[in-house]
Amino acid sequence: MSNIHLANHSHVYFDTHFYYEQVSQHVTCRFQEYKSAKERSPETTVLPHGRECSAWRAGCLASRAQNWARRLADLPANRMAPADLAQEALNVLCPLGVRVDVHDADWLSAQRMKASLHVAKGSAASPLFLECSYTGRGGVAASADAACANAKTDNHERAASGNDGPALLVAKGVTFDSGGLCLKRGEAARAGRGSVAGAAVSLAALRLLADLKVPINVHACIPLCENMVSGQCMKVGDVVPALNGMSMQIEDTDMEGRLLMADALVYGQAVYKPRLVVDVATLTKGVQLATGGGAFGYFTNSRDAGNAVRTAGARTGDRGWPLPLWRYYRRHITDDPAVDLRNKGSGRAAPCIGAAFLSNFVCCEWLHLDIHGVGAACEAAPPYLRPRHHSGRPARTLATALQTALLPARRP
Repeated sequence: MSNIHLANHSHVYFDTHFYYEQVSQHVTCRFQEYKSAKERSPETTVLPHGRECSAWRAGCLASRAQNWARRLADLPANRMAPADLAQEALNVLCPLGVRVDVHDADWLSAQRMKASLHVAKGSAASPLFLECSYTGRGGVAASADAACANAKTDNHERAASGNDGPALLVAKGVTFDSGGLCLKRGEAARAGRGSVAGAAVSLAALRLLADLKVPINVHACIPLCENMVSGQCMKVGDVVPALNGMSMQIEDTDMEGRLLMADALVYGQAVYKPRLVVDVATLTKGVQLATGGGAFGYFTNSRDAGNAVRTAGARTGDRGWPLPLWRYYRRHITDDPAVDLRNKGSGRAAPCIGAAFLSNFVCCEWLHLDIHGVGAACEAAPPYLRPRHHSGRPARTLATALQTALLPARRP
């Protein structure tokens, strides 16, 4: 695709050899939103050679969703603050039948999400909490307040719901991450806007499911904020409570994503009683060091969920790599007698320690995607992307994995 762009062709026709969906999924876009009109390159329209079919249209929808995720992550932080991202979700998802609720800081305080509020203290931008509900299998998406009123069922009732439960998506939505008091250095700070990639990918997956009208139910809980430095920002050594009552000590203010997602995981499970929980975040640099951007890392406590993401990756070509979720790593974050959890812990296995931290807030089948190196900006970009821009990965794999996991006929 990069060669096509350089040639400045306006229309390109592909002989797909019956691989309609695969070809159309790789239609790319340029990010030139802030170029003056006379400096912009012409957009390239990619079309099938011959008759357009349903597989081609499905692939184009996948490409459009992933390109939306790229745009959300590529926009500069002053144009993609928490309120801007929430508005994008409203503008794009609501017309597709997805219910979108945006909650403000007062709502977060009423829900006792103290960890989320603590992360956002350093920024002048008010934190928000985004709830999205796609009910493709029928039924009406209840409001969060109505759902909370019915969230008092015991564990036996939850188990009785069996395989009829929905999926829950939780994502890290930090629209700019300065690192807080553990300040990022210049090159890393330039990529600070990439911390919103998890939220962008999750919203794009919801968009694709709604566009394709897939008969499954998926809910998303996405905390939105900035991690900034000020006289009010969180400090190293602070201890904050999670929504489930566990105390968390902040050893590194640049590891704020797990604090945000802890509250969102507890809240989402209490409200929606999901059958499967999937969280998506640019959580640690260790995955990028291990795979070089060739794959995202995933952790799971469910063989079915692992099979689903592996099958989805093989189909889309955007693969994940399984990493260990062992009790061994929990000891690295629970060895302080004064607190329940440490947000950094000890040891060098950062991706595994991050997953071990989040596992304390999940009580059902769970899949954790660490997309650092594939979703965020990277220097060694593939040929169809410009360096230092975002990929939108793995939006297509996430949407396909949710279908595979929740549709019995498609299970491997």
